[in-house]
Amino acid sequence: MAMYQNIDRSNIYDTIFHLMVLETMNYILKKENLEINLKISQIDEIGSHLGERITNHLLNKNNLSTSTKMEVDEIMKFLGRDVWLFLFSKQITKLQTNRKGTFLIDCDELKFHHCLISEKNNLNENIEIILSFICGIIKGVLGTFNHECNVTATFKIQPIINLLLNVSNPLTIDNKNNYNTTNSPTQPQNACSYSFTISLLNI
Repeated sequence: MAMYQNIDRSNIYDTIFHLMVLETMNYILKKENLEINLKISQIDEIGSHLGERITNHLLNKNNLSTSTKMEVDEIMKFLGRDVWLFLFSKQITKLQTNRKGTFLIDCDELKFHHCLISEKNNLNENIEIILSFICGIIKGVLGTFNHECNVTATFKIQPIINLLLNVSNPLTIDNKNNYNTTNSPTQPQNACSYSFTISLLNI
């Protein structure tokens, strides 16, 4: 048993959780008798139920409950800090508000997108599916605190091209005695950034 004592169980639980989420989404997406809009609606609903459970779990972990009085700004910070850390192992990039019940969350790469956007032909559709799931989670979190909301999501895809230096022969000398570095581009990658607009309905 001693060989298992140093295993980081948090990473194991984290991996199992994300695999379960991906498997659930894939199960719905493979239903042949459902149109894509209905599939997205079901995934949104699953996200909402999950958001409620995550919220209750995190509140109980901190000896709090949903009856604890929290201002809207505090709830949004809870969402962007605690919930985002639980889901994606990092906090949101930015939180903005117009002080009239609308909030904007910005974040970068998300864990869920890696498996579902592997097929480039369905890139935009798959990202839309993932974002509908996260929108559902946000609705579930706020719904736990008795706040109804509409959530919309947008994303930007930016290609990243890395230059790989030829270390074995970093400098070459041509016939004109000019020194040149030898660079070869690696395969381009896509970096995604996401924004979620949250509009509270009962402010």
